[in-house]
Amino acid sequence: MDLVSIPNSVALGDTYTLVATVTNLGPASAPGMAVVLYLDPTVNFVSASPPGWSLDPINNIVTFTNLPTLGSNQFLTVSAVVKPAILTEDLTYATCYPAPSVVDLFKSNADGSVKTVIVFASPLLLQAITPSPNTLLLTWPASQGLYDVQVATNLTPPVTWTTVTNPAPVLVGGQYVFTNSIGPGNAFFRLNLPTP
Repeated sequence: MDLVSIPNSVALGDTYTLVATVTNLGPASAPGMAVVLYLDPTVNFVSASPPGWSLDPINNIVTFTNLPTLGSNQFLTVSAVVKPAILTEDLTYATCYPAPSVVDLFKSNADGSVKTVIVFASPLLLQAITPSPNTLLLTWPASQGLYDVQVATNLTPPVTWTTVTNPAPVLVGGQYVFTNSIGPGNAFFRLNLPTP
C-alpha cells in the first residue's frame, strides 16, 4: 500500500487529495479487494473515487468495496478529497485486504500512512512584546481573524495545548491584543484557529 497526500502541505480552507495505491505482488489474483481510509478526525470529507465507496461520518472512515479483481503484478488506486478544519498535521491511515477466501502472506504490505501539514493561507503577522518581566503581550491584525491563544508547559511530544480563556484576546484599534501574566516555570504560547 502506498498512501500519498497531494499536496502534502496545504493552506487552511483549501482541499487536498489522499491517494492510495494497492499493488498485488502475486502470485495469485486478489478478488473482492477492499481499501479503507481512516481519515484524520480534524478533516471534513468532500468526495471519493472510484464510485462504490461508503462513508462512516462518525468515525471519518471511507471504505471502497466495489473494486475489480486485482491480478498478479497489477495495481489500483482510490482517492478521497478532504478539507482540513484546523491548523495541525493531519494523519491518515489506510489498509487493504482481499476477500476472506484469499490468503495474504504479506499483510504488513497492506498498510500505509501519510501526514499532511496544514498552514495559514497567508503569513500571520504576529508581534510578541514583553513590556515587563511578568507580562506577555501578543498582538496581530484584526484582518487575520480571531484566534485562540493556547499554552503548553513544555514542547516535548506529545505536547498538550490548552486554550487560554481568561483573559481572552480583545479588539483594540484594528488589532487583537492578548495580555497574560507570566509566572515561574516555562510557558509556550501559540495562536490556533478555533474549531468550527
